[in-house]
Amino acid sequence: MGENKTVQVRTIFLVGLPVILIFILLLGGKMKKNNTADFFEGIEIQYETKEQKAVIIEAIEDMLTLDAEDLRKKEYLDYFRKGEKIGIEQVIYSYFVPDDVKKTLGGDFYQELNTKEVKELLTKLLQKLRPESEEDIELSSS
Repeated sequence: MGENKTVQVRTIFLVGLPVILIFILLLGGKMKKNNTADFFEGIEIQYETKEQKAVIIEAIEDMLTLDAEDLRKKEYLDYFRKGEKIGIEQVIYSYFVPDDVKKTLGGDFYQELNTKEVKELLTKLLQKLRPESEEDIELSSS
């Protein structure tokens, strides 16, 4: 009988441990915080001119469509310092105000842009900035 228990314990250990490890590995990636989504959640967009709004819309569209390499290279007009150009992260920090001053984009910003969560948040922001009537006008004039 002692042998039977040893075999049972060994079997449970050999089968159970790998199953537990697989769950940890699979769920471990899901538990990582998405700093980019966290940053854009509850964001307030601030601008004073139509030109600034256009830069914000362009930046959001680029975050939704460009790959990381092209987005890193892209430059936008800086309306705070006339004539200068700035990168996407500077556009974000200039016009997007998070609901908590401790929120930042984090080191995985370009990778996290490809997540469903971030794409949904950016799409909602774009819809707020560009009402349907405005989109219809642009589409019909193209």
